[in-house]
Amino acid sequence: LRSQFKYCMAMSSDSANLVILASNQPLPLNYSYLQEAFRDPIVRRELEKTNIASPEAVLSRMSLTPKGVNHLVESVKPNSDDLNQLEYEVGKTYESITFNGENILLLSENMGQPAKYVDWGNATKDEISTRMSTVAMEAIKFGHIVSAYSWARASIEEKDNDVAKRVLKYLEALDKRRLRNTLAQPLMTTPSLMKK
Repeated sequence: LRSQFKYCMAMSSDSANLVILASNQPLPLNYSYLQEAFRDPIVRRELEKTNIASPEAVLSRMSLTPKGVNHLVESVKPNSDDLNQLEYEVGKTYESITFNGENILLLSENMGQPAKYVDWGNATKDEISTRMSTVAMEAIKFGHIVSAYSWARASIEEKDNDVAKRVLKYLEALDKRRLRNTLAQPLMTTPSLMKK
């Protein structure tokens, strides 16, 4: 897609699937348009089926900004009929190997700064900061921790606020728990360490 469209953005529809938005025009996300979309009961009902119940939840699903996509693919050959490696690799590994962890890491390392792609309209700094904090909380619910960090930091940069600070404290505590669990895991499962 990136070879055909100047701007591409990746959104997560769920933990294992991406939706790629592609255009030859910039792809800013307009908060007012998202609010308007959620006023439509049909749109709202369909999005709620995937646990997306607000404009902030939509924004929390941004996995790669256009700059992130550019960074990710800048040195990669396009997948084409002449180089259809992707189709063969998927066929060889389908249902036998799970790449979800690697995919999440790859996306997180290349995400970019999603808050910079939102057009907040005439909102005040307080309103923008509050919305960004809400996006950070939605990202936590979705399990997109790197995104939550990004949105909480952007919220504080916009206007210092306690909600974003609490989100960051929660994320730091979560990281410490994960680190403890990661460090404990090999000690319990590595036979060579258990023998000593």
